[in-house]
Amino acid sequence: MPRMNGIDLLDRIKQEDDKIKVCFFTASEEFATNYQNVFNNSKDNFLIILKPISIPIMNKHIEQFLNR
Repeated sequence: MPRMNGIDLLDRIKQEDDKIKVCFFTASEEFATNYQNVFNNSKDNFLIILKPISIPIMNKHIEQFLNR
């Protein structure tokens, strides 16, 4: 994204509706590690999926996430 990163986008989304569930897909283990603890300790609904991932496993994670 040329004008903002994923965290900036998340902030904008949450300003509109803090009940929206957000799923991040990243190939950066550093991002996943740094933000997983922040997201897990937050009241917000987040999922971080580390790529590469198979479609069946991705679908399973997303389904569980949406049904929380």
